[in-house]
Amino acid sequence: MTDEKWTLKKVFTTNILPDDPVILSILGCAFLIGILAYLRSGNRPERYSAPVSTASTDTEERTAIYAGIEMAKKLLSDHLKAPSQAKYPKEETSAVELPRREGTQLWRVSGPVDAPNEFGAAIRMKWTVVVASKDGKLFPAFASLNGKTIFGDSSHRQ
Repeated sequence: MTDEKWTLKKVFTTNILPDDPVILSILGCAFLIGILAYLRSGNRPERYSAPVSTASTDTEERTAIYAGIEMAKKLLSDHLKAPSQAKYPKEETSAVELPRREGTQLWRVSGPVDAPNEFGAAIRMKWTVVVASKDGKLFPAFASLNGKTIFGDSSHRQ
């Protein structure tokens, strides 16, 4: 009777899979079914996640984003070569709730605008609008395009 020692070489060279092709096929199918079940379950992280927001509720955030985009369209129109052709991707726009000022709720809404330049080539610029809400009315407090103030004073920039 020989005393076999389990060495690293023996551990890594030992064949733990069965030699029977039918059993190997069943194990392979079970593995694939498990992978497919995992992928269809939805219990995996999203590949593209939405921007993190600190808005107090989802409804307030969506309202701020919508208002911010609409305000940006109006405020940026004088600063774009072809404002009617500008695109404001909503899925890339985010809103962050700012501290209240004198009873006014503020959100900083930021996003990109894709607009043609003087040569007709689409360029991407970054805009920011601070949306204010007081007594149920929404109005812009500040706006910038590529970091340059185009409306309001920079004290609302934050």
